[in-house]
Parts: sequence; structure tokens; C-alpha cells
Amino acid sequence: RLEEITGRVSLETERRRVVVPVDASAWAQDGGGPGTPLWNVASAAFRARVELLDRGGVGAHPWATDPPKATAAVLARGLRELLELARGRDSLSLWHLIAVLPQELRPQLCTSLSAFYPIPAGVDFDACVAAEANALNRWRSTMSW
Repeated sequence: RLEEITGRVSLETERRRVVVPVDASAWAQDGGGPGTPLWNVASAAFRARVELLDRGGVGAHPWATDPPKATAAVLARGLRELLELARGRDSLSLWHLIAVLPQELRPQLCTSLSAFYPIPAGVDFDACVAAEANALNRWRSTMSW
């Protein structure tokens, strides 16, 4: 578990890159890679839902070599529960989940996140749903973290 206390760090593998700002943390797993970052003050319930989604909804880290596959219904339910618990500051976790959740779940996630941080002018919603790096980075630049 990496907990950032002075600045910001990026955890990167071939499969995923996460940014962990001060007062946040993320797990990394041998043979897997970095999990979704969370603010240290995130609620226990929100944290549990993020960690479940990170495990693909079924118990193993999704960035492992051969993770088990969750059914679409399990992931959709997990995302729905997560979004019910989310607050504005949880944008750190929500933003990082966009690129790793299945395409069919991203519109719901992007819509919920945009309620806290509207997608900036000139950035296309569909580009965010498609996890296009330029669109996501421009959106991220509007977030307080």
C-alpha cells in the first residue's frame, strides 16, 4: 500500500497508470499492478466498493496475468452501489475507473462524475467514455486534486 504524504506519485505498469496525490493511497499487487487510488478520508463503504471493482467484482486483482471475469451484471451492480456512495472528492477514484471499466459501464460513470466536475467545453463526452487520453486529461485538469 502506497500512501503519499508530501506530493504526488504515479504508479505505472504496461496495463495501467494511476496518480496518487498527497493524502491519498493505492494498493499495488505483485503480478498485478496499481489499484484505483482513494483519498485516505474516503468512507469505508466507498473504499470497499472500489476495491471490489478493482478485483473485477469477483475477488482477484484485475491487472493480474489471468484475472477471473465478472459478469456484466455483477460489475453493473458494483458500479451502481459505488456511485450511490460517491461524493465530489471521490472524483479521484471515479476518474481512474473510467479507463478500466467495460465500455458499456462508462457512460453511467462519466455522467455521475460530470455532476461533480462538468466536462469542460471542447471535450466530447463520447471521447471521455472511450477513455481517450487527451479528453480524460483535459477533464482531470478541472478537478481539485
